[in-house]
Amino acid sequence: NEKKANVSSASRIAGKPFTVIGSYAFSRIGRLQNVYRPLTVKAIEDHAFYESDRITFITIPSNVSVIGDYAFAGCGRLEWVSILNGTQSIGNYAFSSCGRLGSIKLPRSVRTVGDYAFSGCGRLESASMKGVATIGAGAFSACNRLEKVHFPKTLTNIGDRAFWGDVRLMKVYFDGNAPELGSNVFSLIENNAKLYHKAGNKTFQGGEWERFQEKTFLICLF
Repeated sequence: NEKKANVSSASRIAGKPFTVIGSYAFSRIGRLQNVYRPLTVKAIEDHAFYESDRITFITIPSNVSVIGDYAFAGCGRLEWVSILNGTQSIGNYAFSSCGRLGSIKLPRSVRTVGDYAFSGCGRLESASMKGVATIGAGAFSACNRLEKVHFPKTLTNIGDRAFWGDVRLMKVYFDGNAPELGSNVFSLIENNAKLYHKAGNKTFQGGEWERFQEKTFLICLF
């Protein structure tokens, strides 16, 4: 049987704090299952764990401010991700094609979700974003099982085709006003999908908002 590999990184190298997991550091290491990150790490760079397809769970500690482009893309067995409050941005394609990822909850500190960050996560069923301001183009596209998304009042912009092809998306919750939308943000969702917002909010008018058959008060959080 193939042995599982665990990696534990020292907190200091040559007497200096170990602060970055560099580009391609653990990319395509087929036996890599668990990685123990020292508390000194502040960034996970581009492609750091790209296509390491034995990783099943990840905890991103609070001192990691940046998750780079393609950092965990193609981690086909990744089922669970915990991102602690402190991370500020998620790079382009950071978790794309993580086919077993079932849900994602982003902490209040995350302000930016990059282009195609979670695209092609075919088992993703729910997404919650407490402090996000910008969601990039295609960020959740082709998430075919995504059923509900909760948007915070901090949200100002959703990029082109961010939820394109999410055919099961039936409930979207907004704590604040309607964000600026790119093109075809919600293309292919069913016309009876429901949009929940707070009483008296009149900003969800015209354009793609008409795709949602019913607009009602925000009555349920998850």
